[in-house]
Amino acid sequence: LWITDNDQDAVMAVVIFFQVNVLIITGVLVLGLTLKTTQRMWVLAAITLFLVGVISDFRLWFQFTHDTWFVLFALDVLIAWLAWGSPLSRWYTAALWGSFGGFCAMINPIVALIWGVASLALMVRERAWRQFGVAALLAAVVLAPWTIRNYLVFGRLIPVKSNAAYELWQSQCRQKEGLLHNFDGHPYVSGGPERREYKAVGEMAFVDKRRDMFWQSFRADPLDYADRVACRFLGATLWYVPFTPSDETRRPVMVWLSRAWHPLPFLALLVLGFSAIFQRLSWLQWTVMGMYVLYLMPYVAVSYYERYAAPLLSVKILLILWAGDRILSLWPWWPWHQMEDAVDAIEVPAAVEALPVADDEDIKQAPAKKPSAKPRPAANVPVKKVVKPSRGEKP
Repeated sequence: LWITDNDQDAVMAVVIFFQVNVLIITGVLVLGLTLKTTQRMWVLAAITLFLVGVISDFRLWFQFTHDTWFVLFALDVLIAWLAWGSPLSRWYTAALWGSFGGFCAMINPIVALIWGVASLALMVRERAWRQFGVAALLAAVVLAPWTIRNYLVFGRLIPVKSNAAYELWQSQCRQKEGLLHNFDGHPYVSGGPERREYKAVGEMAFVDKRRDMFWQSFRADPLDYADRVACRFLGATLWYVPFTPSDETRRPVMVWLSRAWHPLPFLALLVLGFSAIFQRLSWLQWTVMGMYVLYLMPYVAVSYYERYAAPLLSVKILLILWAGDRILSLWPWWPWHQMEDAVDAIEVPAAVEALPVADDEDIKQAPAKKPSAKPRPAANVPVKKVVKPSRGEKP
């Protein structure tokens, strides 16, 4: 706002511009990884899934301005860096990777969690202990100014955010089923008693009171919390529930499109995990699967509604594409298997099978033959003998 002199329309235009461009970057990323990681040409399927995923969250991408695009961009950069780069291969790449991790923490703490787990996995996989230390140090340096600011403002060590306790109270004590359907009582949404209390006692006291109210509700009925967690798990993975319940009657087509799209990534995750028993998964596939789980589980435990899962757009599309590719590669009637069976069915003559086969070492040790000065005639081609005439004899 201060850059645009408090012009909200200009801010909205800028945010929409970035949202659209991040969606374009996401589409390009998905296409690139489709060509890189699948055994067959899935470009058309990738484009179709991308369009379906964007349309199912059309309101969030084109009619709503929030940090969704920013979180999506951070996840896209994380995936692209792990796919085409080596974050801990050099000192300077480790420094850049660590700086990126600090920015991830300020964008969204859950993205920072994913970055941290990926960094630990890279450290163990590549034995890059010192590079990991450099990355962790740079991440802390980037995050330090914001953490110091929080300590000076709130008088408490808060690395990024202070709203986890409020989110727990909101989903436990203000909602019927654990999924968010409104923000009634939020001090920044309504000007009711919660807002007046927030201004009177300050943010920390306001949040501490909500934390105590959550724990009081949890101790009174722990099974109610477990039931709400189960409801959030289903809402985040298998059954789409709109934030506004009236959308089921006002926008039934979009709701059912979302319900058709919503369970596919989780089912794809199960397919990939089960198929790993028969066929190994790549490092990148395991990483993207872990990103899906690590991103959603904190929301399942604390608070969830549809906007929280929207930044997983590229992750969801990749999971569905990989699962489809894996199913077809294991399916016996797929044309590629028929071609392989036809090649295997070709009979090789016994004389050919009896020929000795030189291994790589024999080929390396064999001396290179010098080319003959006179070219040899081709096989089965008659050669005419030229007789040189003697002296005094006409040719």
